[in-house]
Amino acid sequence: SFFSKNCFVPISVGGGIDSLENADIYFKNGADKIVLGSNVIKKKNVIEEISKKYGNQSIIQSVDCKRIFKNNNYTVMGNSGTENLLQDPIQFSLKALARGVGEIMINNIDNDGSLMGYDLNLIKLVSKKINCPILALGGAGNWQHILDLLIQTDISAACTQNIFHFTEESILSAKKFLKGKNINVRN
Repeated sequence: SFFSKNCFVPISVGGGIDSLENADIYFKNGADKIVLGSNVIKKKNVIEEISKKYGNQSIIQSVDCKRIFKNNNYTVMGNSGTENLLQDPIQFSLKALARGVGEIMINNIDNDGSLMGYDLNLIKLVSKKINCPILALGGAGNWQHILDLLIQTDISAACTQNIFHFTEESILSAKKFLKGKNINVRN
């Protein structure tokens, strides 16, 4: 609550949200959106209840994926990447949208934290089949990775994290780089 009152950018919060009551806490304390984990799809009516109360624009469904090397496909993972949910990312995303989610955040957990770049193959695969705002997560290690993502895919936003933690880079330098490449970014 203190943070949200003093923060002047939209706030999305995730982690352990598995009921309407959990979501209520975050929204009442200033969250603009919540990020639901892959395991919430197993919980009956949770997405529908949150969507009915707050609207689908307030719900981001995280879709954590892992490449299956024997057939070069992907599977959705749950429980912090330890449980194979045996679901195709596109079908999983479509189910989440049908239940009331408004945005999809796609992530290859093998790339997450690697600083080696986004899994453009996975992101292209999902973004071509899903009609909603799509956020991409996992792997940004330099500004060129973000630029490649924005130019080569149809996603709505690039998510970053470790690049700011493990490098001397800042959000301002990212924005300056992207603006210099004619990418429209917020000031």
